[in-house]
Amino acid sequence: MLYLQAVILGVVQGLAEFLPISSSGHLVITDELLATFGRDAMPKTGLPMNVALHVGTLFSILLVCRKELLAAAVDRKMWLAVSVATVPLVLLYPFKDTIEEAFESAFVAGCGLLVTATLLLVSERAGRDDGTTTVGPLQAFVIGLFQMIAPCPGVSRSGSTIAGGLISGVDRKTAATFSFVIAIPAIGGSAAASVLDLLRSDTDVGLKVGPVAVGMLVSFGVGVLALRTMLRVVTQKRLWLFAIYCAVVGTATIVWQTVSR
Repeated sequence: MLYLQAVILGVVQGLAEFLPISSSGHLVITDELLATFGRDAMPKTGLPMNVALHVGTLFSILLVCRKELLAAAVDRKMWLAVSVATVPLVLLYPFKDTIEEAFESAFVAGCGLLVTATLLLVSERAGRDDGTTTVGPLQAFVIGLFQMIAPCPGVSRSGSTIAGGLISGVDRKTAATFSFVIAIPAIGGSAAASVLDLLRSDTDVGLKVGPVAVGMLVSFGVGVLALRTMLRVVTQKRLWLFAIYCAVVGTATIVWQTVSR
């Protein structure tokens, strides 16, 4: 059963990390569903699995966006934009544990998905075909502010940052690519924080190498497919499809949690 859980969580993480449907929200909802309908046969996601899932998706970015990353490595303006967009998230880090403890529930995740749906619809209408192909410091700061709401379960990091880019006047493809580039410090930082929590933990984390490895590989493979799909979706102006999905899943989750209380 542990391997089945690893595959399920790997698929959820790989899809939801890059598609604008919130990986954190889906993992919270999936954990709750497994605990409720799996009769506790599948335990909730542990720190080792969380790290593995994030590392898998991190490597998928490095593969799909390798050309953009190589170009950015020698582009000071891009480094500045990435740094500016990341600063708001860094400032939020000291409150990470408080936010997670306060908002980690399926009900909140459902509400967050409705926020994501709204952001996607607004950004789809705000997006311009003649937007800028470079991200300036001010635009990067706006994108960074949008990224600050992503730690809330159900609010998509990719959806909020792409929305920030489109609303601030960035070209569609550039907004999507920049969203994935700034995901590297965001995902890497999250994984590093989880590792620190793991090292500081006095409890037995029950590390299972096999399931953890499977979760990482699945999240990597699915993440590659999700990234390539997302780049096409943004340029083809189809974000509204994900807005509908988020609205349906969010509403269903809220109803389920309300009825089950």
